[in-house]
Amino acid sequence: MAGGVAVALMVAACTSADPDRGAAAPSTLATTSSTAAPTSTTSSSTTTTTRAPSGPGPGGIAIIADDQSPPTLNPWAPGGDNFIVWIIAQAWIPRAWDVDATTLELIPDVLVEVPRVSNGGVEVTDDGRMTVRYRIRDEARWSDGTPISGDDFAYTLVVGLAADASDDIPDQEYEELDIVDTEVGDKTFTMTLRRPTIAYEQAFEWLLPAHALRGTDFPVGFEEGAWLAGGPFVIDEFEPFDRLTLVRNDEYWKVDDGGQPLPYLDGVEFDFIPETEEIIRAFRAREVDVIQPPPSV
Repeated sequence: MAGGVAVALMVAACTSADPDRGAAAPSTLATTSSTAAPTSTTSSSTTTTTRAPSGPGPGGIAIIADDQSPPTLNPWAPGGDNFIVWIIAQAWIPRAWDVDATTLELIPDVLVEVPRVSNGGVEVTDDGRMTVRYRIRDEARWSDGTPISGDDFAYTLVVGLAADASDDIPDQEYEELDIVDTEVGDKTFTMTLRRPTIAYEQAFEWLLPAHALRGTDFPVGFEEGAWLAGGPFVIDEFEPFDRLTLVRNDEYWKVDDGGQPLPYLDGVEFDFIPETEEIIRAFRAREVDVIQPPPSV
């Protein structure tokens, strides 16, 4: 359960509504006029009192204390498989898919839907090969306004395959795909695999911005970049062994059921406190909002 509270906060702050549903559809009201004479000359009036919603409104900063300071913010770099790196990455790196907190099933993030045989996203051909088609949401974009595209999937795939072949970079689960062909579109990406496998479901957990990183020395280019984001927050400042601050991504494209832009929070701050006693003291003093003190359960 280590990190569970922080992950739950991220879910509440970033994706508290079903991203597939988007804004609620406007209701249609029919207006009817009548010329019939009134049946009574006595009128009554009713006073309705509307109560303001209780609880905190949108905005504010959530402060999370953790005993680990991330060795990197790049899940693709040495040390990128550290659990705190994974927790932080969910706040700012876009993903092809996410996991539903209730059902534990895969749900789409930047995708219109998770590819399945039932929705036509996965097809096994007569020669035994399998085609996987990804459709990207039209509104999904990076924090610089550039649309998230099939080119980002293609670039991520190339980097992922290179990472799996390296002993220094965390495994990215691409080596089992055995890809024979790919096709890139503005908002689509298709790959053909030599044989059927469910390994494709684990691919594209993190997406990379091809337009910002292609031609750089990856992962050095990633580390020296401007932390281009595609999630609900963007990285503001990182002080290793001290704190990390993230602020709202103004280009984030998800909304809740009422049409309100997400995330609800203005920002998230991670305070890295190695001593368990100090983490608990800070929580008791209301200096931090969320803690997950070691040892993990």
